[in-house]
Amino acid sequence: MHDGALLQNNPLADGMIGFLKRIDPSFVIREDQKYTAINKDGYEIDFIRRTGRGSENDLIRFSDHVDDFWVVKARNADWLLSVSNSV
Repeated sequence: MHDGALLQNNPLADGMIGFLKRIDPSFVIREDQKYTAINKDGYEIDFIRRTGRGSENDLIRFSDHVDDFWVVKARNADWLLSVSNSV
């Protein structure tokens, strides 16, 4: 697949899980952690957000797609975002 093809049109038309599946079709959302995707090789991706900003709900849906991720608040997200890019 041409690298630019992932970004053409609306890359999130099928939600974030749809975007990940375009990269690796084996990605699925974990049933016990709706904020985590895992692929056939065991590689996991978590969708987190900072505490104290935006909605006070602990979980929010990533998109309007029923089968898409839920995004969870992470207590240390500010620390993760402050890490230097040189690490």
